[in-house]
Amino acid sequence: MKLTFLGGAGEYGRSCFLLELENKKILIDCGVMKNGATRAEQYPLLTSDLASDISAVFLTHAHKDHSAALPYLSHLGFKGNVYATPSTITQTKYYLGVWRKTQLKHNGTCPYTIEDERNLAFKVIDERLALRWIETEIPGLTYQFGKSGHVVGAIWYFFQFKGEKIFFSGDFSLESYLLEYDQPKVVGGVDVAVMDGAYGVENVHQNEYSQKLIHAVNQSIDQDTSVILPLPPFGRAQDMFLILEKVMKRDQISVIVDQPILHAAKEYLLAKSWLKKEIYLRYKQVIEWLEGRALAQDKCRLFIAFFSESKLLADDWWLEREEPIQIIYTGPKNIKLVDKVNESRKPSIMISTTRYKVHPAVYEIEHVIEAIRPNKIWLTHSNLASSQPLADLLHKSTGRNVSVPKLTTSLKV
Repeated sequence: MKLTFLGGAGEYGRSCFLLELENKKILIDCGVMKNGATRAEQYPLLTSDLASDISAVFLTHAHKDHSAALPYLSHLGFKGNVYATPSTITQTKYYLGVWRKTQLKHNGTCPYTIEDERNLAFKVIDERLALRWIETEIPGLTYQFGKSGHVVGAIWYFFQFKGEKIFFSGDFSLESYLLEYDQPKVVGGVDVAVMDGAYGVENVHQNEYSQKLIHAVNQSIDQDTSVILPLPPFGRAQDMFLILEKVMKRDQISVIVDQPILHAAKEYLLAKSWLKKEIYLRYKQVIEWLEGRALAQDKCRLFIAFFSESKLLADDWWLEREEPIQIIYTGPKNIKLVDKVNESRKPSIMISTTRYKVHPAVYEIEHVIEAIRPNKIWLTHSNLASSQPLADLLHKSTGRNVSVPKLTTSLKV
């Protein structure tokens, strides 16, 4: 097997990894760089010749930085199947539509058509087969998958071909309040592991982040300042409802929930096997409470709002308010949204960041490394300034060969 990094190497976004198996090729993920300034920066390093040679794509999850370049791949000539869990397929179709509309609105053009999007052939990965070796359409290639704890439907992969094994962690977290994580189990050596290094050398436990977030939201409310949390519809938003449950139920506070986020929250209830058993009932009760309480924004004076970035970019109601608003990011900031706030020149709208962990801390990466014991580790999903110190730290703590790839880096497994 030969591995080439077409995106996601030394950068946060457009994850796309090419795996060559003698005369066959597959991709693991095919995402976009959401904050890319040009088309060349937004999309993976794909060509028509390469796209037409790809036999299949395996998605780890649906977020745009892992899936939204699929229609572009189709436009370039890809005709194969896209393998993913049922939840990931549903979410991916939603995100593809959001990305296309965003491109047309802000750039006036899109490098593919809606037909390229519709031509994608999704093939379901049976969730009941987790932690088992599964044969593929490619002779000799088998794979194994398990829950990665990042979002409902998100998975990690092992691929095995002629005795060689490679592991793709996908985006993962062992400390989601809501989601299960399947411990990878493999017999025999693992040659290469491609791992999520999004947070660099951060080594903070989830509970500490959660307490900081609760404090930040409470502090804003105490200062008569409303709070907006920009969130992806599927992902950390659902955890936020649990973490901020007590804050949402404070007197005199209204709760606003963007419809795509509320819809996703209800979809989670249908994916019971992905949620922690001990938390499911509480989550169900919180969502039922939200359905009865969530209000339209024009009825609220002091509020906590859960909104998708695309909704905040499309609407101006929050910019037109006179009352102060604190926008609290729990993940990477959207440059377009930050620019929109800056251009408004309204000192009453403030932006801050309080992390909620949906990627691994150092101790979580070490835990997975100890479980699979790979010969070689490549860190992705982070810029060089963050990932190189992490590589040095992991080499010291695990004694293993840890490196940071560059775009187009190729290696034999």
